[in-house]
Amino acid sequence: MKTLHLDEVDSTNDYVKRHLDDLPETALVTAGHQKAGRGRRNRLWQSGKDQNLLGTFLYKGKAKGSFHALVQASLALVSVLKTFDVDAAIKLPNDIVSNGKKIAGILIEQIHGEHPAVLIGIGLNVNQSPPIKSGISMRDILGRQTKIDEVSQELKDAMGSLRPVSFSELFPRFKALLSKNHMEGVYKGKGCVVKDIDENFQCLVESKWVPCQEVSFKLIE
Repeated sequence: MKTLHLDEVDSTNDYVKRHLDDLPETALVTAGHQKAGRGRRNRLWQSGKDQNLLGTFLYKGKAKGSFHALVQASLALVSVLKTFDVDAAIKLPNDIVSNGKKIAGILIEQIHGEHPAVLIGIGLNVNQSPPIKSGISMRDILGRQTKIDEVSQELKDAMGSLRPVSFSELFPRFKALLSKNHMEGVYKGKGCVVKDIDENFQCLVESKWVPCQEVSFKLIE
């Protein structure tokens, strides 16, 4: 997989979309700083310059589905963090948490049409300083800095090893790593607790299965 590193960009997802024709079938575009990094629902992603892993994985061709991509990326991030002695869990819908705080976020975008592709945007707090409110970094946990290039390579390897694995095999592993402390949200204007999730990204709210996209999960304060 080709890796392209940029000193600064608006966002790596937007860069990939603009340069889609120039990039190979699979690629990782990283940046030292994003001027307009964003997460789900266009929420701002804060990151110090050259302190964290900010990047987008590109996979051209017919996508396996955005939920498959989310599961793959979530498992890869938890695996990489474990490699560096950081325990982590998955918070629905698209975050990774450690010690009860957000350490990474994922943004999936699909391109349809004649030249389909899936973009997996990832922001991982590696050496963030000073700490972000409600967030945590590998540096906070380990008490030392970690080389971002090493983390990036580990993530590339993890994503590559998980890419060919079937969704039916990945999903139980994803479900087992869900943080049970972060299942609260709002559904149709009322507070709720998600009791379960299925392979179609349906959430069990009370006794009803609903699309997880319709649940606004509680942000970490």
